[in-house]
Amino acid sequence: MTAKEYLGQAYRLDQRINSKLEQVAALNDLATKATSTLTGMPRNPNRATSIMADAIAKIIDLQAGINND
Repeated sequence: MTAKEYLGQAYRLDQRINSKLEQVAALNDLATKATSTLTGMPRNPNRATSIMADAIAKIIDLQAGINND
């Protein structure tokens, strides 16, 4: 493996980590946003139980992926 190939791999890994960190930041913003929607419309019974719980689960998965990288 040449130095150029090695540095190319390191650069791509750094880009992947930075992308995952940006996703974590966006999900943190989504999870901490507290808004309520008041409407008289009926709800979808098949809707996910909690958007916040889904965001937190994704954050945990992404952070585990970052630590593995």
